[in-house]
Amino acid sequence: MINLCLLFLLLVSTASAFAPAALPAFRAPPAFRAFPGTPGADAVSPPAPKPSASAAAPGAASKAASKAASKATSLDPSLSAWDPTQWTAPALHNRLSSRLLVLSLPPLLLLRSSRVPAYPLAALHLLAFGASFGSNFFTTFVNGITLFKALPRRTFGQVQSKLFPKYFLLVTLAELAGLATLRSLPKLSYAAPLLSLGCALLNLIAFEPMSTKVMFARHALEDKKMSEAEKEEYAGLKATFGKLHGASSLANLVGMSASIYHGAKIAALLV
Repeated sequence: MINLCLLFLLLVSTASAFAPAALPAFRAPPAFRAFPGTPGADAVSPPAPKPSASAAAPGAASKAASKAASKATSLDPSLSAWDPTQWTAPALHNRLSSRLLVLSLPPLLLLRSSRVPAYPLAALHLLAFGASFGSNFFTTFVNGITLFKALPRRTFGQVQSKLFPKYFLLVTLAELAGLATLRSLPKLSYAAPLLSLGCALLNLIAFEPMSTKVMFARHALEDKKMSEAEKEEYAGLKATFGKLHGASSLANLVGMSASIYHGAKIAALLV
């Protein structure tokens, strides 16, 4: 029963860490600019409308209104100014409290059952494995490909620079939890989970930060008229980014392969 309570606390803390903040604050997402020469730039970031005569009047208020209008139209041309009331208030079933209640149902139902699982650590191991492999599969084959096709290149890079640190941190924590609970399944080897953890750590502390730094350095050069020396620097940055991105993708796929192998070994115990 104590272990089941720990399972419940783990689920609650995980949901609190990764669930989005409550919506009533209506925090606007950052406006990603589309840059000249970027495919789809005109569609993503249309030019801001010229301010009217009244809006062009001097004063701090008019400047603030003009800035808000520019920010709004960069996200949605139909908005003349950024207005938080345009956001939809969350329904009762879509609030954080409702999500935590739903997550608490499995351990509560297990506590009421006469057949309480005898191996709660094994259950935690399966949950950790599912979180790691599921995140890896979705990010690699669904999220990344969809964003790559739907967004301009630089916007895509900016979005991924926010998502990837969270993704690699999630996989790292899930692999650590899996290793900590693997002793509940003594027939399984530590090799595959350790390999998955090593790949996630490589991306978390090395490949991802280095790739992002090089990417923004490229963006900075693209924003100005480059000299011959800067063109050579840009070519070098482009080649470096390709190497780092390739290494990161390879590490990600190696980690996924290790997870598939480990998942097959888990399935063998269930037959």
